[in-house]
Amino acid sequence: LIQLETRYAAKGSITAAERNDLDTRLDALDVRVGDGPAVQPPVATQTPRVRLAALETAVTAAERSGALTRADAADVRVQLGDL
Repeated sequence: LIQLETRYAAKGSITAAERNDLDTRLDALDVRVGDGPAVQPPVATQTPRVRLAALETAVTAAERSGALTRADAADVRVQLGDL
């Protein structure tokens, strides 16, 4: 991907079609590797409401896994509510 992006950029800029090609390839790589945002659209295209819902889901998952205590999760939810 890096080599392809470098080749695309060698002429001075990357076209929208080339950027779409790179994004598609990166999404496919994320699906294969399993650590990217394959399920959700990139953050730049998400509405604030969708981003906040994703954060709430992440807080719930972290609480269930023990990565966050119940008290810490409650604090984060209060902060999310303020947003």
